[in-house]
Parts: sequence; C-alpha cells; structure tokens
Amino acid sequence: KVRYVVRSLPSREVIDDSSKIPVAFTQGSRQVLPCIDEAVLQMRPGGKAYVHATAEWAYGAAGGDVEVELTLVECVRFQAHYSMELDEKMGVQARRKEEGNALFKTGRYKEVRHSLAPSL
Repeated sequence: KVRYVVRSLPSREVIDDSSKIPVAFTQGSRQVLPCIDEAVLQMRPGGKAYVHATAEWAYGAAGGDVEVELTLVECVRFQAHYSMELDEKMGVQARRKEEGNALFKTGRYKEVRHSLAPSL
C-alpha cells in the first residue's frame, strides 16, 4: 500500500492525491503510475520518496512531467524464485509471457522489455 501526491510540473498543481487513504496494488501490474511502480522497489515500509518523473513514466506524452511525493505504507514481498516449486515457477513465467505478448501486440515495446526483465 502506498500514499502519494502527484503534482504537475512546473506549476506544482496537485493532480492526484491518495495521502489520506492508502492505495493497494500489485507491483508490475500497471495499477499505478510507472514511476510509482518502480520507486517502491527501492523502498522499505514507512519510507518516503520524492520522484521526478518524465511524461513517459507518468501519464504519457500528453500528461507532462510530474513530481510524486510517495510513502510506502506496507508491502508483502513476493516469494523468491529459488524457494518456489517447479510448477509455481512455470505459472509465474507463463503469466509474464502472456502479459508480454499482450503488450507486444499493442506496440508497447518498452513495457514488454520491462515486464520480461525479471525473467531474462
């Protein structure tokens, strides 16, 4: 779960605010902005970060750059591959492949590379 405030740059106008109610999401599932998705990987519960994100890592080309004030409220770490049974590993890889194929078919090549990176 995260709390965040997203401000457009350079005006610093608040365009999204979840500072009162934490947002739960699964990392890598595109439920939050890409910059938030990546930033939480470097954080610990209770940690705070200020992220400057270009449009590509925020709302897309039309959205412009943003600043995100981010707090990681809590997280559940996923199971490491080395501790999984073979059928669990195969299931994870099959899901990643399906997600990557769907992204590739829509021309979102950078996201394909990102989604498959843990597998490579």
